Amino acid sequence: MSRSCISLTFVGLSVFAFVGCEASIDSMTLYSLDGDFMPGMSKPWPGETFQQYPVLGKTDVTSPDDRRAILTAVKRGIAEADEHSHIMCFWPHHGVSLVRKGQRIEYLICFHCRQVSIFGDGEYRHVNTTDASADLLNTRLQAGGVPQQKQ
Repeated sequence: MSRSCISLTFVGLSVFAFVGCEASIDSMTLYSLDGDFMPGMSKPWPGETFQQYPVLGKTDVTSPDDRRAILTAVKRGIAEADEHSHIMCFWPHHGVSLVRKGQRIEYLICFHCRQVSIFGDGEYRHVNTTDASADLLNTRLQAGGVPQQKQ
């Protein structure tokens, strides 16, 4: 069976819709974030940030199988989301950054209001999601010894 990679335009953003080739991701990092921080309103964070939110910890995902599972879960959450239903909090506690062939795509995820901001190709989109990837992301962060903020 032949595997192929295709790139789809998702809500106007060219996001990797890897079909059968998630393992071709060059790198992936998961982030635990301080979702209580309010960019532009909180005191500037002196440490590392991910899309303006303070990083509490991070872990690199080196296993192609883990990368595939994480990306598939994040994409499933977006695909299954009700586009008309969300709460307006946006307190993201999770981030996923991936690189493939020099191109970076970043997902900033709030499971409270079930929304995700997607950054890549110099573009930005904000869409709804489900909690489909929450348990997997939390488990992977815990396995990496990454501290998490109580949600």
